[in-house]
Amino acid sequence: MGCSTLHHLAELGVTDTLLVEQDSLASGSTSRTQGVLRMHYSNEVTALMAWESLAAYREFDQRVGSPSGYVQTGYLLAVPAEYGTALRRNLAMQTALGIETAEVDPDSLSDLAPSVRTRDGEAYAFEPLSGYADAHLVTSGYARRAEDLGATVRVGARVDGVVVEDSRVIGVRVDGEIVPTGAAVVAAGPWSGPLLAGLGVEIGLSTVRH
Repeated sequence: MGCSTLHHLAELGVTDTLLVEQDSLASGSTSRTQGVLRMHYSNEVTALMAWESLAAYREFDQRVGSPSGYVQTGYLLAVPAEYGTALRRNLAMQTALGIETAEVDPDSLSDLAPSVRTRDGEAYAFEPLSGYADAHLVTSGYARRAEDLGATVRVGARVDGVVVEDSRVIGVRVDGEIVPTGAAVVAAGPWSGPLLAGLGVEIGLSTVRH
């Protein structure tokens, strides 16, 4: 999230920016992701965000100048009979958004996934463009491109907190030194809570994740 934010700000011309990472890039929760790219979600916002993200990863080399590690495998979803109606409702929503997905019948599965064994009443959906990407390649690619555009990346430095005065951000404390700034983006995932402690911002697990 941090390197993506840095890159997209730089693309918009905002380059007086600094990204601080206490270890190496992609060493936190990013290093533990499987990088799965799929669109089958139950709400429009998440499904459309995933669809647009897939396009970004597929075209990463043209957009950023380095590969994302995208591999197209397709994504097959199988649900038991009692969830068939919900699956079809999701498919209708997704296709209305322009997402390439469709229901498939059991007979078609022998071509898509020969090893899958079907059960009576199950329903299936298939996304041909889905797959996975390499989170390390994506993170480092965003960081390098942002630096090329004028942003700064500082690794091996620890952020101890955000400094606020009169309800306004005035800096970020990095290794005991205050780096002046009027805005701070906290993209530390599950570590965001301690960084914002004492600032009147309450962060729960669901907030951190979303």
